Amino acid sequence: MATRRLHFERGNIYHVSNEGAHGAHIAHDEHDMATLATLLRGEAAAHHMRLLAWCVLPHSYQMLVQPLGTEPLHVFIQRVFNRYSKRFNHRYARSGTLFAGPFRAEWVVGERTLALLCRHVHLLPVSTGCAAAPELWPHSDFAEWIDDTACLRPLRHLDATAYAQFVQAGERRQPTTQISQFVTTQA
Repeated sequence: MATRRLHFERGNIYHVSNEGAHGAHIAHDEHDMATLATLLRGEAAAHHMRLLAWCVLPHSYQMLVQPLGTEPLHVFIQRVFNRYSKRFNHRYARSGTLFAGPFRAEWVVGERTLALLCRHVHLLPVSTGCAAAPELWPHSDFAEWIDDTACLRPLRHLDATAYAQFVQAGERRQPTTQISQFVTTQA
């Protein structure tokens, strides 16, 4: 069994992702993606995880998550995706693995990196051809980010309008160095 080199610590932010085994889809329709999104949100609350940004696609998922309690991140991930895999396999009368091995996780350091990764996650529906614009994809939290009344945005220097502009700049494929006009970096 492979061991992880990354030690998950409370309060750190991690970029977590995985895709379907052998390039297969992890969701076949709106119901599957909504089920996975519901499991993510419910289990995040139950396991004291803060979902900073997330997106579910037919072939993969990505999220930025911050453990707030004492429970390890891998327990939350295992709970969500084991439950989802069982439901998926039952619904489609299949067996076996759904995901391409263990999830990938990277520690996110710095507000600039966090901003770029949030934008990346929210632009996934556009970059993969699933939606023409991030606000048209219902299986992410982008709509919450651009709603000042609903959002607990982790980027201190961005209000809803500034974040929407930052994401639109990414849609136009502007260089990532342009982030400085939206976010001041920390030393």
